[in-house]
Amino acid sequence: MKKLITSLSIILLLTSFSPATFAASPWTQKEGYDGKLVGKLMFGLRNLVFGWTEIFMAPAAAFDSGDNVMAGFGKGLLNMVIYTVGGAANTVTFPIPFDIPLPNNGTQF
Repeated sequence: MKKLITSLSIILLLTSFSPATFAASPWTQKEGYDGKLVGKLMFGLRNLVFGWTEIFMAPAAAFDSGDNVMAGFGKGLLNMVIYTVGGAANTVTFPIPFDIPLPNNGTQF
């Protein structure tokens, strides 16, 4: 039963984002291998180091737009995990120029 719930949760998580949410990362627009290498490393480090800030940014954005703050907190918690793990994946694989897209291009600083 535990495996079923975990599997369904993962499937729901992966299907909850639309394809437009996972647009190409901004570093893919850089010119040459060196530009992409540095761009991917900076993108990965930014999301790895600042991914935790989404737990504060999403509820604040929900409050500003008049939406449910608790739903914003849940979205921030989910984005915090996704951005941090995605940032770690981009940082570790920065020498290889393939894209690991993050929802909404990761943290916005």
